[in-house]
Amino acid sequence: MSRKQNIFLSLVLTPLLYANDVDPAQIRELSPEAANRPVFALATNADLYYETHTVSGADQKIEIRPMLGYEFSHPYLQIYSGNLGVLYRLNPILALGVEGSLYGYANRDSLNLLERELGDYGFHLNNPRPLWGAVSVFRITPFSSLTNLFSRSVLVTDMSVSLRAGFTKYGVDVVPLGGFLFDVNFELSKQVALLVGMNWDMEKFSGQPIQSRVGVRFGPVVKF
Repeated sequence: MSRKQNIFLSLVLTPLLYANDVDPAQIRELSPEAANRPVFALATNADLYYETHTVSGADQKIEIRPMLGYEFSHPYLQIYSGNLGVLYRLNPILALGVEGSLYGYANRDSLNLLERELGDYGFHLNNPRPLWGAVSVFRITPFSSLTNLFSRSVLVTDMSVSLRAGFTKYGVDVVPLGGFLFDVNFELSKQVALLVGMNWDMEKFSGQPIQSRVGVRFGPVVKF
């Protein structure tokens, strides 16, 4: 063990040991490379050990991201989506890719009521419904941390923001779209992660003001 680690053990780990009533003999190194890499100290009432400072899946360059989505911002429609994204990681922080979406929808009670009331006077409500869309994606991952899961395992957790630009197909209309996806990835292994996120997109129909679309997304991430 290096002099630097001895100082770290004396100043930081020893107080933790006494505070948690842990036998110093329980300290162990998980990896022979740990002495040459930055380490985290993780303590519980039963054990204390080193966790090497490494990002799970950092060597995997391709990400396949199948996601389910639900948008709750539309006043008249419940919008569901199936999304498939492919990203290429330039490095652990930056990634580029594309994403395609297929949409389904159901009328809200507010739309059914409005259509009945307008129908009595011979009016028809024209409410555009999204069919499919495509966007290009530029992702930044500024934060990466370790998450203790019920004191059973430690997961690498990445927090990312993606800039999205593309279009959505509404019947015969093609509407430009731009926005963001804020997501959190819990890496279950080097090849598989779980994604949970929120999207905020903006669309511009011809002759109309900009409209916002807000929703949530979740799904697995497979890395190669």
